This record gives sequence, structure tokens and C-alpha cells, in this order.
Amino acid sequence: MSVLARFCTHFAISVTGSDARYSNNPPKGLERVKIKKSFSAIDLANTELVVYTSAIADSHEELVIAKRLGIECVGRDVFLAKLLEEFKTSICVAGTHGKTTTTSMLGQILKCANLSPALHVGGEYGDFFPFDKNIIVSEACEYKRSFLSLTPDICIILNTEYDHPDCYASQSEVMDAFLHFSRKTKAQGVVISPYPMSSGVENLVVGRDIIAVDIVDTGGYYSFTPIIKGVVREQIRLNIKGIHNVTNALFAILCAYYLKIDYTHIKSGLQSFRGVKLRYTERYLDIGKVIIDYAHHPSEIQATVDTVKCENLPTRVFFQPHTYSRTKAFFDEFVTSLTPCNPLYIVEEYPARETPDMGASAYSLYQALKERTDVCYLTLNQAREEIKKPYPLTLIMGAGNVSDILD
Repeated sequence: MSVLARFCTHFAISVTGSDARYSNNPPKGLERVKIKKSFSAIDLANTELVVYTSAIADSHEELVIAKRLGIECVGRDVFLAKLLEEFKTSICVAGTHGKTTTTSMLGQILKCANLSPALHVGGEYGDFFPFDKNIIVSEACEYKRSFLSLTPDICIILNTEYDHPDCYASQSEVMDAFLHFSRKTKAQGVVISPYPMSSGVENLVVGRDIIAVDIVDTGGYYSFTPIIKGVVREQIRLNIKGIHNVTNALFAILCAYYLKIDYTHIKSGLQSFRGVKLRYTERYLDIGKVIIDYAHHPSEIQATVDTVKCENLPTRVFFQPHTYSRTKAFFDEFVTSLTPCNPLYIVEEYPARETPDMGASAYSLYQALKERTDVCYLTLNQAREEIKKPYPLTLIMGAGNVSDILD
């Protein structure tokens, strides 16, 4: 939402906003935007359009006021779709995992190729303002099927693992949504996916049209040699940790290849990419080394925990479950992925839009883990105190406000 607000200011549109997690330190480029925790009818009096996130309920006070005043109200996905139409070429990156990183990787490649791209991403990465209206790279979120509002020129689908149990009843529903999204691709476009998809347009497949060979692990940083359409290219060394980022890079490379970007720019872009804030972000504090990661799905937790092993340091883990429904739906998988963590601190859940009756709590997860590993349950304030104790390496995982324990 904050990036969309910045796009508006770039186009000389006056913007106000509200945020449940209001901060006195607004994101770069929004210093002059009026942001509050809540708005009154008076605050909305001169507003022509309200854009709202799907994470809020229809009963949200500000949204109710806006509708009562007769102000046009559209979801974030609808507004994003209109924004994409402003550009000659739109690239949308979808998938259960890796969207933010892959979108940012691709943005960095396009920047190195001097294409002056625009970037719409759900994390903090670089500064892509100003930009030309030639090409935009955007995340495409599957939550509540919001990505079905988009019609990209290039559709990238990274993976289709089951998530968001509050709006998808099964894996098959997730697959159907992603297939539907692929069919939203413009007629002369392309779908880049992990397996062949019958979408009525050109289909490039990671694992078929591009593969990685000679993969080498150097302290958690991976180098590999891409083979694109049977042609062996120069080795690339990533400067972000984790084997899963080799796969993310392959999607970015294949997209850049389709756009006919010179390989020197592809290599330069990936090797200069240093990661997105809160995606395996390393900090060095008085308490020791700290790694903060957005992992909130069991597969993501497993990937992060595996990556942390390269640090070769005693590690304590703080994990905050994100939503009750996800905790319930993947309860056994959470237990399995968190069992190797020792010591482990389960921090009270970040409910987001949910209420306790919608699933399982952080405390129930703690109870299931206490026979398996050295685990404690903490409130957010208790975690703030516990983390002050020095430790060689601290890993903080979650998509809510768990990183606030460092404040």
C-alpha cells in the first residue's frame, strides 16, 4: 500500500492514508503524506477515491465512513491493475513463496540494463523513483484471489504451495486460482512457470528452458552456472544466502532472457542484488548477530532454518505465528519445521485480520513443541526483555510485528 501511495505522489496525486501500525518514520518518499491511525468524516471530505487493502474487513470504520459519504472505493488489486495499464510492459510475479525477492531481483536486472523500471514490491528494496513508463515489475498476491484483477504481459508463477487457508479450502483451489491467473496473461505475452501450463500463450518453464548446474555453496552463498535453452552461460554468484534463491534467480534470468536483455546485465544485476529488508536481513548488535526473516509458512521456516546452519553459531529462535487459521491448517508442519530450533521462543501470535475462534493459537503450538525441544512461550513484551540477553546468533521469524522486539 505504501508503494502505491508513492506512485500516486509521483503522478502528482494528493494522498492521505491510515495505518493500524502507524509510524512516525514514514517510508522514503512519503514524508509529506498525511497518515493517521483512523480518519473521521471531516478528514475524508475532499477525497475522490479510497483504495483499501483486502486485509481489512468491510466493517472497517474508515471504509464505512467513505462509503456513507458516497466516495468511490476500490480494492488495492483494482487500483494496481489500473496502475499497470500506465506502462508499456507489465511483469507480475506470483507464487506462495519468493515473490518479493524475485520481483526485486528482476527489478535490479532491469535497472542494470538501464531500462529505468518501476517496481511495486511488498518489501523495502532500493529506490526505483523516478522511472520511465516503459516497464513495471509487480508482485501479484494470491490472497483472496486478488491477482485475478491483473492482466500482465509477462506472468511469472514461482510455486503453488497451499497457503491462506482462510480463503482457500484446498490445494486444488490454490492450483485453480494460479491457473486462472496464468490465463489472464495478454494474448502476445508469456507465462514463466515451474511446470508446463496450458494458458493459451507462450510458456517458458524453469527446469526445462533453464536449469542450474555446478551449484557451489560457499558459507551459505551459492554460485551456479545457468543453461538457457541449451546454451551454457557464465557462472553467477549470488550475494544473498540460501539455496532457494538459486531457484528465484532462475525465474528472473528466464524473464530477462525473454526480454532480450544482454547476459552481462543479467549477471551484473543478480550479483549486485543484496536482498530485501526482513528477508534474511543480518544485523550486528550489542546482543550479538541477529537475522530477521519474514518466514511464516512451514516451508519458509524450513528453508530459513536450513540456511542459518551456514552461520555455524549457537542459535536461539524467536518465532511468531501469523494468523490463527494458518497455525491450525499447518499445525503439524509447524511442529516439524520448528523442532530442530533450540532454544526456541514462541511469541504470541500476530492475528492480523483474524479472531481466536478461526484456528489455533501460538500457545497451543508451544504446548505441542515442549516435549520436543527447549521452548518457551512469550508475550511480545516478554520477548522484548528476553532478547536483551546476549547470544551468539538470534533468528527472528514471522510476518507480523515480531521484529519490533528489537526496538
